[in-house]
Amino acid sequence: MEVEHGDPLQRTRRNMQPPLDDVTPIKAQQSISVTEMFNRQQKEIALATKGGQSAVKTTRSVAKDTPNGMARLSKIRSSSQSPHKVDKTSKKNRDMHPLAITFKDTSNDYRRHLYKDTTLRINSTLETLLTNLHGQSLHPISSEANDSAESPIRLSLPAKFERKAGKIYQPLSAYKISLTRTNTDGTRTTLVKLLEERMSDYLDYIEKHKAEIAKLEAEWEATVGEIWKVGVQCLGEKAMESMLFVDEEGDELRALAPTAEASLFVQGRSTSPPLRAAPTKKRVTFETPDEEGDTLTSHRQALHFLYQPTRLRVPPVPDMPVLSKEEIGALETRIKELGQKQLDDLSQAQKDYKLYWQKKNKMLAKVFGDD
Repeated sequence: MEVEHGDPLQRTRRNMQPPLDDVTPIKAQQSISVTEMFNRQQKEIALATKGGQSAVKTTRSVAKDTPNGMARLSKIRSSSQSPHKVDKTSKKNRDMHPLAITFKDTSNDYRRHLYKDTTLRINSTLETLLTNLHGQSLHPISSEANDSAESPIRLSLPAKFERKAGKIYQPLSAYKISLTRTNTDGTRTTLVKLLEERMSDYLDYIEKHKAEIAKLEAEWEATVGEIWKVGVQCLGEKAMESMLFVDEEGDELRALAPTAEASLFVQGRSTSPPLRAAPTKKRVTFETPDEEGDTLTSHRQALHFLYQPTRLRVPPVPDMPVLSKEEIGALETRIKELGQKQLDDLSQAQKDYKLYWQKKNKMLAKVFGDD
């Protein structure tokens, strides 16, 4: 509110002042502290962040003096505010000093500049660090034999394992195998076949030999069955069991244990260390008659081929004739002499072979001595 002066001098001085459009209102000419200016600025920033529009309409003269005046005017025009709010904001803007408005705009520009510059630097630093991290996580893999001159390929650890897994899970049927065969005339031929074909041939080979083994097993059972039947007629069942069967505890097998002189040591040089007999443990088993009967039944089922009817069309074997003691003694003496001549011939051949090698060694030693 202005005060009217009746003095002409005062009226003249008032007329000499600048126009009212270029003069700040009386309220703006009051003393404004720096703290109050920053407090107002913080309030406006808070209002802007909450979604409110804190821009105010300024005069054309202020818009021409400030660098962002035109931008602020366009922003104010595009904003949709109520008339009451616009009047309140314009009144608040008139209360601010032009320097405060300029400082506010400059601070906003500088803040945007710092935000853009910091964002660019952070993004570039992040990209550089990610690139370095990716480079450090790469591992070289072995190159092919043909590409030994080139630098090895570098892959990340997951990609490296995936590459190896891909090689592992490839089907094996596509691999090629080279085979070398020797013909009857001595020539060698090389064939290249797929692993699938080779496995198919191997399965056919197995089936063929299984059939052959089954046939041989049937023939063996028939032969042993005939031997059993003839032996039972001649020697009796107990004698045949002692010759063909082995005790469950392995008494006959223990009788065939190696002696102190093993075949790996040369006779006349040294002997093998004596074998330490393992302490035998006494085993006591209690079998009921039912269990014995079951065991006998299981044996008969396993050896069913022994009790089948004979396949040979021969007359029954005659009973053993009654012999006198003199005839039995002569027969035993003849049996003991069987093979004695062959053993003597074998020992003589061994002696001759030993003398031959001694002579050969002397000749070799003489040849080496002359050299």
